[in-house]
Amino acid sequence: MADKTVIIKIKRQQSPDAKPQWEEFELPWKRGMNVTSSLMDIAANPLTRDGKTTTPITYDANCLEEVCGSCAMLINGRARMACSALIDKLDQPIRLEPFSKTLWMDLAGLPMAKIPFSRPGPIRRNWTIATRRRARP
Repeated sequence: MADKTVIIKIKRQQSPDAKPQWEEFELPWKRGMNVTSSLMDIAANPLTRDGKTTTPITYDANCLEEVCGSCAMLINGRARMACSALIDKLDQPIRLEPFSKTLWMDLAGLPMAKIPFSRPGPIRRNWTIATRRRARP
């Protein structure tokens, strides 16, 4: 019997003006695996499914407890937090996309600002800090 694997497709672009492209990765399945742990594995070994080396991925993850929202992204077309999205509960291939510049989300019951895209660094999330300050009692 073949070892179980996970297929992850990530939508990427090299600059804000570049055309987005999909890159596909294959990882060995692990018990309790979530999207954040998968991203960590891909960042540590940026090798596509067809064996080509690619630029390391960038992503945000902060609390890893579904509190801060820094790991929010589109997972299979739905806004979710990567830290709580378990691989076993997702349809494969798993499609990961950053929020677009025009997509507005309300994940925590609070209005979120547009998320600016920057490359080659991670998404700027100054709005997360401001939103958390407003939400504190």
